[in-house]
Amino acid sequence: DISRPVMEKDPLFSLFFIFFLMVTTFGLLNIVVGVIVENTLTLSKGNEETLRKRAEKEEQRILASLHQLFSRVDVSNDGHLTQEEFREALKDGLIRRRLHQLHLPADEVE
Repeated sequence: DISRPVMEKDPLFSLFFIFFLMVTTFGLLNIVVGVIVENTLTLSKGNEETLRKRAEKEEQRILASLHQLFSRVDVSNDGHLTQEEFREALKDGLIRRRLHQLHLPADEVE
């Protein structure tokens, strides 16, 4: 409505106003999309951090369980496993599963 008097005097100004509205609308949409993308990335980083912490806790739990299991197998009670004690420990299915959970297949550990 404000531009009508100007456009009546010179019709070329209507092109200017249309161009101005398009550029302004495009700019505002870019800002909105930018805010949405930024918020999404922030949430994604938070989720990654949460997943990393969970995986770390799970790994610590598995390591503690392995420590306890290996302590049980340590016949000499010296805090170290001999190769023979270790081979004997690998016969235990639970120890094999724990090693597998740590991405250490028992076949390769031997």
